[in-house]
Amino acid sequence: MTDIERSAKAAVAADTGRTEAFSDGVLAIAITLLVLNLAVPAIRPGDLGSALLKLWPAYVSFLASFLYIAVIWLNHHAAFRRIRSVDRLLIWANMGVLLGAVVLPFPTAVLANAFGAGNRTDEQAAVALYASVAMFMAATWLVFFHSLHRRSHLAHESVDPQVFKTERYRAIPGVCGYALAGLLGVLILPAIGLALFVLLPVFYALTSEGLRRPRVVISTSERLP
Repeated sequence: MTDIERSAKAAVAADTGRTEAFSDGVLAIAITLLVLNLAVPAIRPGDLGSALLKLWPAYVSFLASFLYIAVIWLNHHAAFRRIRSVDRLLIWANMGVLLGAVVLPFPTAVLANAFGAGNRTDEQAAVALYASVAMFMAATWLVFFHSLHRRSHLAHESVDPQVFKTERYRAIPGVCGYALAGLLGVLILPAIGLALFVLLPVFYALTSEGLRRPRVVISTSERLP
């Protein structure tokens, strides 16, 4: 890309500040809404302990979604450290990521209620719903990093453009992993799917900086004489 082309594209791009602030606010609200699923049980005097133990599906569902949104923020923060400006396409790709995050409290509540009721068919449906939303969430990162890969002028000049190409592949284990969790939960045992929902975010927590350490590209002007 020539300097003229880079300047022309930079002219229609905007600083990342507002996008980051908006995203942080949306993710903060989404992760806070999860706690609303932890309602105080209606009990008779003396039954509080057993009633709290029966709420274990709500605790596990909350943990799964809390970890998921936490690693979304972690990965989002790591990505924007490499981005110097955003354009309309990247903003909409970012909106896709936020859409998956704000929807997540709904399947979390469905999952907790289904396991709390103890009906096998409802548990299977809840696992399938959660897995579908989680797969969509993982797929939005594929779109996000593909947009960055095709629009490398939005990144800091010191960032290797190939980083975003590699980052696209991190979405695939998430899509496949949640699909597998959904299938195992529906076809074998719903509790298997629930357990995998808790474990899968660990992968993205461990790889928030990328599958490999990004190589820094030093421009000619930055090199020592």
